[in-house]
Amino acid sequence: MNDSTGQSLTALSCACLFSLVASWGETGRTLQAISAILTNNGSHACQTIQVPTILNSLQRSVQAVLVGKIQIQDWFSNGIKKAALMHRWPLKEISVDEDDQCLLQNDGFFLYLLCKDGLYKIGSGYSGTVRGHIYNSTSRIRNRKEKKSWLGYAQGYLLYRDVNNHSMTAIRISPETLEQDGTVMLPGIELATLVYQNNALTN
Repeated sequence: MNDSTGQSLTALSCACLFSLVASWGETGRTLQAISAILTNNGSHACQTIQVPTILNSLQRSVQAVLVGKIQIQDWFSNGIKKAALMHRWPLKEISVDEDDQCLLQNDGFFLYLLCKDGLYKIGSGYSGTVRGHIYNSTSRIRNRKEKKSWLGYAQGYLLYRDVNNHSMTAIRISPETLEQDGTVMLPGIELATLVYQNNALTN
């Protein structure tokens, strides 16, 4: 049995375990199952595990009970407040001025930080990455104060666009090498970005 087949089987087994404990309806068993998967030797870190929809609904209802509201706002329908701080940790290897605003994007595994000194690939702490560790960097692409730039991620590539020139063309960047890999045409939509200030990641 090859690695891909083995990973598919273990991912399916985890999904079945989630479904079983969700249908059982006991919080203790649900927490035990989640704990068993999260605290294993890391072999599930790169696998895609299907989580039952009912478990997502249960999670939202538990949060609503904790905050004392029938319904609570979620990021997908209400967005994130501009001044909100979700999480913060220092990046000592990267120095920026207090008034610098860097662009931040992620692919679900790594954070990609674009500032005046260049583009950095940083571990998020999820999916087997080390939080705050710089895996790669390049100074060929930089974010400058006089430019209004946009950094996105789609179909396995980073996308960088200079908004000032009103061009719909974006530079396609390989997330592995951080090198330019062609260009793509984008619709005229401006997306919100996260900000990196005072040597810490801030929303």
